[in-house]
This record gives sequence, C-alpha cells and structure tokens, in this order.
Amino acid sequence: MPEAVLITMLADRHWRVRLTAAGNPAATLPARRAMCVADDPDIRLVLAQQPGLPPEIGDALARDESFQVRVALAECTDQPAVVATLLADSDGRVRATAGQNGLTTMPQLLALRHDKDWRARNAVVHANSNGREVPVEDLLALAHDRSVNVRYWLANLPGATREIYEILSHDQDEMVADTAKRWLLAPSNPAYPANHDHVQALFGSLVTRSSYSDPARLGEPTPHLAALPDELTQSSPEELFRRLTTPPPNA
Repeated sequence: MPEAVLITMLADRHWRVRLTAAGNPAATLPARRAMCVADDPDIRLVLAQQPGLPPEIGDALARDESFQVRVALAECTDQPAVVATLLADSDGRVRATAGQNGLTTMPQLLALRHDKDWRARNAVVHANSNGREVPVEDLLALAHDRSVNVRYWLANLPGATREIYEILSHDQDEMVADTAKRWLLAPSNPAYPANHDHVQALFGSLVTRSSYSDPARLGEPTPHLAALPDELTQSSPEELFRRLTTPPPNA
C-alpha cells in the first residue's frame, strides 16, 4: 500500500479502517511517525504492540500521554532502553508491566521491590512465578509486604520456598494464610494447589509453562499473565479466591 494512502487511512471516519491501517506490518517509518501523533489513542495502542519498532518510535511511545499505550509498550517492546524508561514511568501500572517484560534485568526487577505502588512490587512476585528465581531474601521481604495483595499473590502462586509459605500461613489475613497452608500439604493431598485441575486450566489458558532449576521451589511455574493485568493481577484477593476455588459448572 502506498505510504500516502496508509497515512490518509489513519484519519478515516471508521475506527475499523483506522486500526487496520495502524496494524499494517509494512508501514514505513514516516507512516509510523504519523501514527505516533494520531489523535485516536487506539491507533497508538495498536502501534505500541507491533514487534520490531524503530528506536525513535519506541522512545516516542514511551512518552505517550495515555498510560494504556505505555502499558502495551511495556509488555511488547523488544528494546532494553525502552524497558528502562518505562520502569521509571510515573504510573505504577506501567512500571509493573515493564517489570514482567523478559528484557528486564534482575537488578531492575529487584529495584521494584521497593516501589511505592503495590502493583510494581507484585511484578517481582509474578516474575518469580515465571521462573526468574528471585533471591529468597527478597521473597522473604515480600512475605511481609504492607500490601495484602502482594502477600496474597505470593501465597497463591507457585515458585516460592517452603519457608515463604510457612511465614504466609501465619498471615494476619485469613485468605492469605489459608492459601499458603495448601502449599505445605503433601503433593499427594487432593487439596495441594497443583492438583486443582480447574485452577491449572485457568492459568494454562493464559500462560506458557516452564520449569524451575531450584528444587526448593514448590509447584509448577505460572509465567506472567499476558495482556490481562486488570482482570487478574490487579483483581481483589476475594474475587481471585472465588475464581480459583470454584470448579466449572459441569465439573
């Protein structure tokens, strides 16, 4: 498609035409520059999810006024410099997503443990469940995190050590404590979390499994929940508990 035609389509009155043009993998650099300054934020959102963006486009999107655009970029970018920029973003949701990008280094990830936003600190928990093997001393600190949401996710997700689950089994929040206690059961026990087929099916539909090299880590790893931060990783513990413990209707 000629460059001028593609740029013209970015201003089409129909949203479907605009977004299809924005997702054109053959878009030229001038066309992508036009996308970066488009009034429609959805055009910029589609652009942020494209692989192999030129560095100047990544840099521009990292400064986009829409946090949704920056979140999408944080998840999809393949540029370490852009990841570093987004890890310092003013919005905790962006920092949290950048923390789960595979290009985030371990020092960058561990820096998020001290973040003021619980969602950014929680990114360390999810990275650990994705097989990053966060140092135990950092997991111990997260087991005492001031946010019940962080402690809940650490108790719920696999990949921590028995010591971590033992600490969380005494948590002041009943839901955190009850969840952690299940990881202390024998793997042969039907209540052991990894034996919940419907729970594994829920996670398995969202993630790609990998393996831990540290045998002290308990359970099957659950890599980061791609593209669903608001639905799962930012849901309340009560809602997550309901979803994870309720079998499907025909079970």
